[in-house]
Amino acid sequence: MDPRFILLDALVSLAKGHLLYRGGETSYGVYLAGVPFIALIQDDLFAHGWLSDTDGAGHRFTLSLQGRQALREGAAWYRALPFWRRAINPRPSLPKVCPPPPAAHPA
Repeated sequence: MDPRFILLDALVSLAKGHLLYRGGETSYGVYLAGVPFIALIQDDLFAHGWLSDTDGAGHRFTLSLQGRQALREGAAWYRALPFWRRAINPRPSLPKVCPPPPAAHPA
């Protein structure tokens, strides 16, 4: 599985309002609704600053401003993929959380 699609799924899930739950310091368990492979990419989400702590204890996280920008960039990347690639890896909820920019009208 392409980790870029897992990252995009994680950003979409967070944009929908789901929280990423992480166990304590000794627990490696993480959970994010709709993203079964979140454990594979959680370090990337933290390293890039795409998550912000919601409870102050480091157990619940939501999408940060940098994460929202990453979602916009990820959505643009996904929309630029060839049709066959989007057909193989559909992301039906992407337009709901990150609609495409309006088309520019010639003046």
